[in-house]
Amino acid sequence: MKKKISCLILTFFLLLVLTPTTYAEDNSTDGLLTLDKAVEMALKKSNKLKEIDYDIERGEEVRESAASKVNFTPTGSDPDPMAATAFTTLVATDMGLQMTKKSKDLEIDKITLNVFKKYTQVITANHDFELAKLQQDKAKRDWQVALLSYDTGFISWSQLKLAEAGNKTANTSYELAQKKVDEAYQDLTSLIGLKSGDRPILTEKVEYTPLGIDSLDNAITRIMDGNPAIWLAEEQANLEKLKLDLYSWADPYREPYSAKEIDVDKAKLSAVDAKRQMREGLNTLYLQIMQLEDNYKMAEQGLRVAETEFQVKKLQHELGMLSKQDYLAAEVALAKAQNDFSKIVYQHESLKQTFYKPWAQSAM
Repeated sequence: MKKKISCLILTFFLLLVLTPTTYAEDNSTDGLLTLDKAVEMALKKSNKLKEIDYDIERGEEVRESAASKVNFTPTGSDPDPMAATAFTTLVATDMGLQMTKKSKDLEIDKITLNVFKKYTQVITANHDFELAKLQQDKAKRDWQVALLSYDTGFISWSQLKLAEAGNKTANTSYELAQKKVDEAYQDLTSLIGLKSGDRPILTEKVEYTPLGIDSLDNAITRIMDGNPAIWLAEEQANLEKLKLDLYSWADPYREPYSAKEIDVDKAKLSAVDAKRQMREGLNTLYLQIMQLEDNYKMAEQGLRVAETEFQVKKLQHELGMLSKQDYLAAEVALAKAQNDFSKIVYQHESLKQTFYKPWAQSAM
């Protein structure tokens, strides 16, 4: 009997110990986190996607029920009111089901874009923090040198106060940069299902590639063809046209025929307007991307200059030909150039993803 009780206690203990471990393994990143892994974790965590799966299942049931009420396809200029209602209900139900299925792809696109933004925000925040640390070190040294210079009469009181203010500003910027890192990590870990306080190492290297499209009009047409919002607007127009075609004069509760014609015109206008807005938005995005590509070339050139200058200053410092302050200034300049360059790459890639799937941005 004692042996059985001991076995039960051991089993219960193992369940307590191993269950949290198993859960942790499901969310484990081994300290490293790629962008693909982050997207995978966010999709797995999303309750919205689970809700859409339920909506799809429910929509299929409703669609099947609506289909069972359609005994024949109504035709003619004055169809049977019951048959017309059953058929249009089926069409509307089917359209709703298809849109729900499309909304799942839309939600996946939305999550993917959001993860990319949160992921690169963490990288950017870390770069800003590293830059702030360098600026803090330089400002501290400037302040120390200013104190000695003032004591020996080489600088004025106002110059001393200016160095003191620069040191305080650098300290404040450093503290703010630290908070930005914490906030960026919090946003990312919350999105992908890690614990608050986790700090995975982000390993993704976002490479710059130009948008590179031969025909803007053709690209916009392809993008609009896959846009769920435009598809819904067009389908709504088709549904209103079907209701008009199946208008039943025998239905005593019917709306005026002219009112149904207005519904058709409104639905068509809505579809046209949706296309116009999307085309205008894509043209604007294209111009922004082209501007960033121009900025990328200038930032790349600036980075090369900063790298060259830093190498020269580093060598001069090692040979005793350059002060520590000037060396730190060159180091800060290089870090800032690298930072500006990286931000352009991330922003460019984000706009590219938005250009090809603008509905992901509009749904956020």
